[in-house]
Amino acid sequence: LGLIDAVGRRFDAVWVANLTASNWPAQSRPNPLIPQVWQHRLPHANSQREREYAEQLMAQIHGLAGSVIVSHARAEGDDERQPSPLTATIAAQEVAPARAMGLVGRVQAISAGTGHAQDNVFANPWLEWFADPQGLPIPDDERQHVRGGTGLFKAQAFCPLAGWAKRALAVKRLDTPDDDLDAAERGTLIHSALEYFWQQVKDQASLLALQPAERQHWVAQAVNHAMQVYEREHLPLPERYRQLELQRLQQWLSEWLLQEAPDVRAAFSVEACEQSVKMHFEGFTIYTFIDRIDTLPDGRQLIIDYKTGDVSPDKWLGERLFDPQLPLYVQSRDNTAGALFAILRGKEKTWRGVVSDGGIFHQGPHITGDPKLGKKFAAFGNWEALQQFWRERLTALANEIATGDARPEVFDDTQLKWCEVRLLLRKPEVDQQKQHYEESLLAQGKSS
Repeated sequence: LGLIDAVGRRFDAVWVANLTASNWPAQSRPNPLIPQVWQHRLPHANSQREREYAEQLMAQIHGLAGSVIVSHARAEGDDERQPSPLTATIAAQEVAPARAMGLVGRVQAISAGTGHAQDNVFANPWLEWFADPQGLPIPDDERQHVRGGTGLFKAQAFCPLAGWAKRALAVKRLDTPDDDLDAAERGTLIHSALEYFWQQVKDQASLLALQPAERQHWVAQAVNHAMQVYEREHLPLPERYRQLELQRLQQWLSEWLLQEAPDVRAAFSVEACEQSVKMHFEGFTIYTFIDRIDTLPDGRQLIIDYKTGDVSPDKWLGERLFDPQLPLYVQSRDNTAGALFAILRGKEKTWRGVVSDGGIFHQGPHITGDPKLGKKFAAFGNWEALQQFWRERLTALANEIATGDARPEVFDDTQLKWCEVRLLLRKPEVDQQKQHYEESLLAQGKSS
């Protein structure tokens, strides 16, 4: 609560923070557009009025609770901070530098208060260490009703507790208001433009038959259509900004179409774009969208996912599939010949992924841009062996979800920044607890 909101209420205890000399009383902010002789009664007009106002609030703060603490920081960055002069009559007490206390710190503090302080809290005879990494299991007949799509498998691979929280608590990230297009909205525009373009052009042969002016016409049509769809669902963009976005999108699409040419890949037709899919895997029913499905001359299909961010197929190869979306798509269809990221980010327009043989893409079957990663894919021998590996890893994740596995263990730190429930994971605290626990076991081993 702010001070104004707190005044007039009654609390068990109150802590007022950040009472530095520069913050309290507040700095005066006279309005330069109002004559000075008129401002003496206006809020924030002069320092004398701000001090009187702060003194009135301080007098009321003492009546908010039986226990009132006021505090200030010693420093902010390299700058020292002094206490507010209005706190001069309050007895000062030095406080140790703040640190994330967590469970370990709290137990240490309790131990110190009871006279049983020990360096290692796990050595306390009255403390029992108990881990509870298990949520409620999902019965077989209820798996089909679990929501979350492919994101549920991704969260489970990243951290079982995160997967459990997204499923059981339905935690979602709140959108951040913004005046312009964010990365997700720009990605949506690109998806929509490419969908419209391939609905009209349909295959590589038709693309090659287009004259430069015709190709540019269809690119412009696709981009304008995508913008119209976006503005029907959102507020229209300012005209100048709209034109800049249209130019940028047209350039992106024109550059991307070079990656669809015969010198990059063999002949194809676009079977579907933004296709709604209902798939079944290990009892779970997953509703999702496949960005694009290409059909090759022999009838086999490529599963394609458009990406405007930084992604790599190396996340398909570990014990935990940190990006399970395309591997899951592959499981939903028969007669597939590859899984690919279509990378459309900045100046990088390229393919990343794996296909069944070198005739589909002229780069070869392992389209990674990284020779070491290509060798890892090659180690599977063939496309069928890779699909089997994916099925085994995805089945393991499905079993974790079904059994309620909720371990607070982060397996991929690179995803922590984007995790909707990272505060719930308390990773620094959990790491500290593990360190203390391991040290206690080591100490016990030495003493025995």
